[in-house]
Amino acid sequence: MFANGWWRWPLLPFAAFIGAFLGSMLFYAFQWFSMRFTGYYTEEGWYFLYVMPVLNAGIFGYIFASISYWFAPSHKFIAGVVLGTILGVVGLTIVVVGWIVPAVTTAEAISGTLAVAAWIAGVCFGLASAKDGDRG
Repeated sequence: MFANGWWRWPLLPFAAFIGAFLGSMLFYAFQWFSMRFTGYYTEEGWYFLYVMPVLNAGIFGYIFASISYWFAPSHKFIAGVVLGTILGVVGLTIVVVGWIVPAVTTAEAISGTLAVAAWIAGVCFGLASAKDGDRG
């Protein structure tokens, strides 16, 4: 009954999101600890405020695409593309809302736009990497 892995399909979006969230939080924690122990930058500095969110968004997209590729029981690349497209549409919605809502500052809107671009790039790189790794 469970041999063909059909039960993984309904779990796939949740596993991809939870895994990507945990992975990006681990990456964030690594960056935060390296900031605290090395002292190269501070929490008020431009790196922590603008670069780290973009890097974390890229890692989120990469892990999301990799998990959606490897966790799918069949049609792995198509599953990764579909979930990556859904993630991209959600990200573009966030960007549009960020530019329209007057309470969001221009710096926050630019940062959100760059983060979503990194999100989408991470999905593309994650799918390409997973597909390339599956050949060998």
